[in-house]
Amino acid sequence: MASPNGGIIGVLNPTSFGKCTVTSQTSSGTLTTQPGTRVAAIAVVAGGAGGGGQSAGGGGAGGLRTCSSFSVCGATTYPITVGAGGASNPAGPAASSGSSSIFSTISSTGGGA
Repeated sequence: MASPNGGIIGVLNPTSFGKCTVTSQTSSGTLTTQPGTRVAAIAVVAGGAGGGGQSAGGGGAGGLRTCSSFSVCGATTYPITVGAGGASNPAGPAASSGSSSIFSTISSTGGGA
C-alpha cells in the first residue's frame, strides 16, 4: 500500500479585482491563474515515504514549503509536479522514499524511507 501523494495548495490567491480563489492540486499537470491575479500564497507538500514491516518504523513525512506572497501573472499557466507517496514493504524493513513536489520554482522534498 502506497503512502498518500503530496499536493499543491493555493491557500489564498487574491486578484486585483478583490476576489479570492482557493485551488488544490493532487496530481501533476498545470495550474492557470485567474485573470487579474498578481500574488498567491502557496503550500507545496511532497509525498510521504512508505513504512517498513517486521518491526521497522514508519516512513518519513513529506516535506512542506510555503510562500505567503509568490508573484504570479494573471491568466498564466504554471507547471505542477505532485510527488507520489513511497511504497511500503510489509515483508521487510526497506520501503520506498516519497517523491518531491514542485510548483513553478518552489520545491519540497519527499519523505525518507
